[in-house]
Amino acid sequence: MYIHICRNFNYVTPDPVANLTSDATADTICAGDTIIITADPVAGATYTFELNGAPVPAGQVVGNVYTTSAITAESTVEVTVTSAGGCSDTDTITVLVPL
Repeated sequence: MYIHICRNFNYVTPDPVANLTSDATADTICAGDTIIITADPVAGATYTFELNGAPVPAGQVVGNVYTTSAITAESTVEVTVTSAGGCSDTDTITVLVPL
């Protein structure tokens, strides 16, 4: 097994791994439905969520969970997970909204 180690001045930690999942079947919702998108937890990490390239409102994020009903068309949600050592990883999920 290969484990990449992140080195940043005061820390030597494994790189964080970003992985997004949603509570919607096949990541598909009706326009305006609430969807919960969760990044796998990483000890000591911070999470930055974006919807279609724009930061999401802080009130819609609690730790590693983003909850929204603002998606009305096919959209991309991205998370950047940043470790305490300053290393990061990014993952995206496409939310489908059928016509």
